[in-house]
Amino acid sequence: MKINEVKYSPYSIKFTTPFKGASADLSGREGIIIEAKTNEGVSSFGEIAPLPGFSIETLKDVTNRLTAITGLLKDKHLPDSYLDLDEFLSSEKLYPSERFGVEQAILNLIINNNRNKFLKELGRAFYSQIKVNAVLGIRPLDETISEIRRFIREGFNTVKIKAGRKNPGDDISIADAVRNEFGSRINIRIDMNGSLDTKTAGKFLTMLQNYNIQYVEQPVAGIDDLINLSMQKNFPLAADESLRSFDDAVKLCTKGNVKFLIVKPMLCGGFTNTMKIIDLAEKNCKAVIISSAFESAVGRSQLAMISSLTSHNCAHGLATAGYFEEDLYADKYPVIKGKIDFDNKLYPPTFLKGQ
Repeated sequence: MKINEVKYSPYSIKFTTPFKGASADLSGREGIIIEAKTNEGVSSFGEIAPLPGFSIETLKDVTNRLTAITGLLKDKHLPDSYLDLDEFLSSEKLYPSERFGVEQAILNLIINNNRNKFLKELGRAFYSQIKVNAVLGIRPLDETISEIRRFIREGFNTVKIKAGRKNPGDDISIADAVRNEFGSRINIRIDMNGSLDTKTAGKFLTMLQNYNIQYVEQPVAGIDDLINLSMQKNFPLAADESLRSFDDAVKLCTKGNVKFLIVKPMLCGGFTNTMKIIDLAEKNCKAVIISSAFESAVGRSQLAMISSLTSHNCAHGLATAGYFEEDLYADKYPVIKGKIDFDNKLYPPTFLKGQ
């Protein structure tokens, strides 16, 4: 099978409310949808969307390289196996978001062409139901409690609470109130976005010991500081901002005691790199949580597939569709009652205008 046509469609989607992050405030998302079409008339889509403030590349960087990406794909025969993707793409050094989108388009064609071979080579079982965590920003206590009640009514059993207030004691008060109010009904994750120094983080974790926190995400900014903190404190920690490559994952898996790796495939380089991280983490008794970088429905479909391949039952960070005023396409894997239903026999989905 040969790719004989490559098209690009830039997009811009507004958020219903701005997202305030540690590295950037976002009012929406911009990116590029790539369409690869074979000589047999089969089309496949991928999403290229650098995340401002987080990705090493910008949308302008990617836009300036579309000709090079076209040359990488057009008039090329598809690899027979997804295991050959590294070699297939080796002639062009790709930014992580480029790798994500190009791989998604090619991988979906490979799956469509020979699903049984893909499943056999993958050698993994798919989870048909993917748990998803709700996310709560920094809010006053009464709003925090009210929002978590709403999440529970909607079927979520895991809530990630954004923290990092000027006084860490205020974050402890929130954790205390949430646990006292809801008991064991929910799993609590606390995301610090690297806001603490190592000494303060150590004290913070000590104060959290009695609240049965599933993990504290990125309490300190740097990867070395996070590893050192994990050796000082027997507390479940998660790496997010300090994990951007397979080499970072190797470091986190072989040093220290960080229990969870938060992987954003758009930032870490797509399917094959993410699967390498998952394999490495599982060999080292760590769990990979797949997290969205606010992709459109196209990119999120790939995240759902990857999430279904992790071998744990923890919730993933995929509940981002609600941020968009209007998505590019209908969500093929919506979050319903805190879960995503995934049937690998129906993957990859088709994306047509109006659907």
